[in-house]
Amino acid sequence: MTKTTTFAHLREDGSFSSFYPSRAAVKMCGAPVDEIVEVRLVPDAEGSYWCWLDFERNEYCMCWPSLMQLKICFPYGIENEEKRDKGVRVRVSVERLAS
Repeated sequence: MTKTTTFAHLREDGSFSSFYPSRAAVKMCGAPVDEIVEVRLVPDAEGSYWCWLDFERNEYCMCWPSLMQLKICFPYGIENEEKRDKGVRVRVSVERLAS
């Protein structure tokens, strides 16, 4: 089963950034403790974020608000990693979980 929950910085404008598996990692990106929230990443063809679904770890990682930002995480091209069956890009919506 794919892990779909993670932590993120809930920004003043309602958007999310700095997606990481722990509160401590989000805090290291400069997020105030009271703005770090747990979120669920939901596959959504119209979603506002792009993530990498890592097949080996069976979880979403590298979540960004644009496909271009996700693509730059792959120096040899995201397409090459998909061809090697390492994972796949997924468009997602982000849902804040109750804390």
